[in-house]
Amino acid sequence: MNNQSFDQRPQDSLDAVYKLRNDLESKFIEMGQLFAHIKQTRLHRFNGFESFRDFVEQEHNISLSLANKLIRIQSIFVQDMDQDEETLKEIGMDRLIMIAPLMSDAPQEVQEELLQIAAEFPLPELKAELKKRKKEANAKAPDLKKVLIDQMKEHVCCWLNCSWKEAQFKLALWFSAMPIDGPVLAEMKQHIKTLQRQFEEEITNG
Repeated sequence: MNNQSFDQRPQDSLDAVYKLRNDLESKFIEMGQLFAHIKQTRLHRFNGFESFRDFVEQEHNISLSLANKLIRIQSIFVQDMDQDEETLKEIGMDRLIMIAPLMSDAPQEVQEELLQIAAEFPLPELKAELKKRKKEANAKAPDLKKVLIDQMKEHVCCWLNCSWKEAQFKLALWFSAMPIDGPVLAEMKQHIKTLQRQFEEEITNG
């Protein structure tokens, strides 16, 4: 597609997914570009789907995780690194998905090295090398859940102008006075579960 501008009708973009999905192994760059465009512009609503997840999973039998990985390949390797699409296709979708989590925020020389080993290493050696690098990166990475908790503690204390211990008491008072019935509580639990899944997916995907 070579950075297609998508000046066509919305339905044309939606129809193009059908043409490409049956040849995903060789058309994954184009699919990533299409999915990115559809997700960003919410074109899935033209086909009656409220969410991008429903569009890819119900309309095309493709998992949201895979769709997001295709979008990520397009974003990292084509847009950010300006790599030739034919070169990327020679490396292959599966190998690009494997190295993508290590590409974010990596120096340019590291990104180029990862691309080279993805192209040249036999699959067992590539998996072993990436496993080693991920282990090293995880050893240096902060606990993102703890980072989020600490940030929210700081925000709550600022909002209530008190210590965290006192803030917990104030929050307990507030929740005890809230008339939360069954349906409201169920909706709140579902919303929290969705947010938690999104947060964990972001951590997993780097």
